[in-house]
Order: sequence, then C-alpha cells, then structure tokens
Amino acid sequence: MADLGQRVSSLEARVDNLEGWQRTQNGTLQRLDEKIDRNLKWSIATALSAGLAVISLLASLIMGMWPG
Repeated sequence: MADLGQRVSSLEARVDNLEGWQRTQNGTLQRLDEKIDRNLKWSIATALSAGLAVISLLASLIMGMWPG
C-alpha cells in the first residue's frame, strides 16, 4: 500500500510540473501570436502603400498621355 501512495505522490508532482510547463508555454505562445499579428499588420500596410504607389504612377502616366 505504501508503494501505491508513493506512486500517487510521484504522479501528483509530475502533473504539477506539467501544469507549470503548460502555463509557461501558453505565455510564450501568446507573445509569439502578438508578434505575428504585429508583423502581419506591417506587411499589409506595406503592401497597401506599394499598391497605392503603383496606382498613383499609372494614373500619372495615363494623365500624361492625354493632351490637355
């Protein structure tokens, strides 16, 4: 019976360690998710800026073609 008590105690300690590790991983994953979101926003903003620059260039070229 003492062996069973030791096994339960050992398992409880292992579960506690796993729960602590899980909390650490969740915090790390949350920070990583925030960084990815921030990079995605910058990427979208950069793509939009480049797109607007191309549209502006095309509009300037088209307007330059028409006499007026």
